[in-house]
Amino acid sequence: MSHKFFDGIIYHKRFLPVEHSFKYKFFMLDIDLDNIKTLKNGLFSINRFNLFSFLSKDHFGKKETFLENVEYLLKAHNIDKSSKIHFITLPRIMNFVFNPISLLIIKNKDNRPTKLLAEVHNYNGGRVIYDVDLEEIKANKYKGKIKKDMYVSPFFNRVGDYEFTFKYTKDAMLIKIDLFENKNRMLSAYFNGN
Repeated sequence: MSHKFFDGIIYHKRFLPVEHSFKYKFFMLDIDLDNIKTLKNGLFSINRFNLFSFLSKDHFGKKETFLENVEYLLKAHNIDKSSKIHFITLPRIMNFVFNPISLLIIKNKDNRPTKLLAEVHNYNGGRVIYDVDLEEIKANKYKGKIKKDMYVSPFFNRVGDYEFTFKYTKDAMLIKIDLFENKNRMLSAYFNGN
């Protein structure tokens, strides 16, 4: 099976206006979109209630099926739909959803990530998709930058700069996001899992 659970830690640190940090155990699901049909089983469903599930409307659009949402998104961002794509998310658990970020990982022919389409949800139901180009800075470690364009927290401005750090192998994943406002680091958050 090409799908995986990454079991790990969420860490979140706010530097300003008042320093505050926390961490807790967390997991994320890595879905190989080439084999999404094999994901459905007695414990996991798509668009139906189960122990674990996700609804198409939770991610990337309002089409009837999740793959239609993905196809629409790829077209909107001029991405070859034959690309190898993985979807990183926190599924619904007993229909409860808490999912501040989901990622579509776009890979090239050499199976290296070249782009993240990062879907960010905020505290009042807002959603934005960031198209992040990745540059490999060393083996299996990538960086990308993008302008912030949504309120996520009442502590920060609507605009700023996000810096993504991404490590991805068959056995481990790190997604780290740093937020800068006027070149000051305001927030650092990451998920690190195996």
